[in-house]
Amino acid sequence: MQKVSLFFCFGLFFLAIAIIAPKPTPQRPAPYFIENPIFLRMLLGPFHTLAADSYWLRSVNIDPQDQPKNRDKQSSDLFDGAKLIQTLDPLFELNLRYSATYLASIRKDVDAAHALCDIAIRFHPQYSYPYILKISNELGYRHPYRYDKIIEWVKLAKNTTIDSPAWLTDVLVMARNKNDQSELVLADLNWLLGMAKSPQEAQMIQAKIDKIKHAQAL
Repeated sequence: MQKVSLFFCFGLFFLAIAIIAPKPTPQRPAPYFIENPIFLRMLLGPFHTLAADSYWLRSVNIDPQDQPKNRDKQSSDLFDGAKLIQTLDPLFELNLRYSATYLASIRKDVDAAHALCDIAIRFHPQYSYPYILKISNELGYRHPYRYDKIIEWVKLAKNTTIDSPAWLTDVLVMARNKNDQSELVLADLNWLLGMAKSPQEAQMIQAKIDKIKHAQAL
């Protein structure tokens, strides 16, 4: 019985390696798209977080601006890749922050950013970070933002998570007063600039930063 279990574990390991190992190629590999990330997570068993790391390293080949024509409106190579990584490792905070912030700030698709946060919440509802990211993106990038949604997320973060910060309730006051969010947006864009994967992407982000600073100076 012990030998069967050992062979089963080795079989799972080699299956995981076969699935996630980068294939040698002289050309830029096509962006990955997996119809059912949950199924892949189940198939990989204990190696699902290892797969998430591998896909994150391969995500350098994704063009964040690409929008495939044969998929639904929300879908994109950036969104599909981030969704896959986040499903394989829901606590992969770097993937969540980068992808959600890029979708909200650059692509202006706040709902897609929220959908990535919802994956982390589904697997780990006890952590407040995905809620905080949703609130931040809603305030900074959706105009007008939905105050009722912000109330809902603050309540859920305060009542269901184990690490919600004390200042979270102050967000409601800020949202109600409709304070200017340009500093929040600038902080996000500067962080994205440091994470830029190409000179073209960095140039585009820098242009948005310059536009906000110019508006502040007027």
